[in-house]
Amino acid sequence: MPSRLRKLLQVSSLIFSPSEALIVTPRASKAVLSHPTLHLSRERRLPAPVLRHAAADKTSSEPSSGERGDDDEMVELKLPRGFGPAVGRISTRSWLGKVLAAHVRDQRSALEQTASLFQPWTWGKDHQQHAMSTPAAVPVTTNAVEWLQGVWEGEGKVFKSDGSVAKEYTEVLSIQPTAKAGVFGWTSRTTNKHEGNPMHTETGFMRLVDAAGGSSLAAVPVDLSLSHPFGLSEVEVGKVTSEGVLSLSTTGVEGIVRSPLASGKRTTSLRREFIRAEGGDLSYRVWMGTTEKEPYLHLEARLHKTTAA
Repeated sequence: MPSRLRKLLQVSSLIFSPSEALIVTPRASKAVLSHPTLHLSRERRLPAPVLRHAAADKTSSEPSSGERGDDDEMVELKLPRGFGPAVGRISTRSWLGKVLAAHVRDQRSALEQTASLFQPWTWGKDHQQHAMSTPAAVPVTTNAVEWLQGVWEGEGKVFKSDGSVAKEYTEVLSIQPTAKAGVFGWTSRTTNKHEGNPMHTETGFMRLVDAAGGSSLAAVPVDLSLSHPFGLSEVEVGKVTSEGVLSLSTTGVEGIVRSPLASGKRTTSLRREFIRAEGGDLSYRVWMGTTEKEPYLHLEARLHKTTAA
């Protein structure tokens, strides 16, 4: 085999990123093969017909400026992985230039590009449209939380770890859709039932994670992110169904973030359960665990909807 052809075949084994032009012209091969940062691999190869065409059409692959029109688009020939300046240019009017230009624009995966090496009838075709036509993700359905949306008002109780009632409160809970599909604003404000002073506020977002293809009765994964005014934030994960059940709980230590400036007992776990009760009311329970106590029933309330979402 002639030495020049062997060098050209070596060039075909270079790895290139999709944003770089392939180096295949005889004029560029000598500079490439002698470059100290040359990277060779058998993982991706330029089809042999491209090399044969490049060798046979040396003059047509790089026409002079006088032969090119002013509007003739050019593709730069670069060293592997973009090392150093461009070693030449080639017109996109030539067959080889079209192949290189299509390669630069190719947005397909590495697997798809590799498969096309064995499909010579696809060389030079623009695959950009292929990448842009990938179907979009199925939009999240909100059927499962329609029963939960709106403004709720009612009364509840705060329990001690021994089961006795510590306080009674009134509550306004707002669960409203936001501009982003599948995300709902969540705000709860409680007031001491007997004294009338504010007790607690928590605010955040509930997010439907994935409801693609689910029926109206299917359980939909959901997470709830809430911030509290005493230096604590929580993320609970669970499921919601259109049948009227929302169950959530923290998962390990990463579910609760505590400010280094926070004081008092340290919360270690939280679990919530909301149920659509008889008559369309909303009842819920909250269990809490601390460094001092195992999880126990902390809150219990029953609310009625005053305003639909």
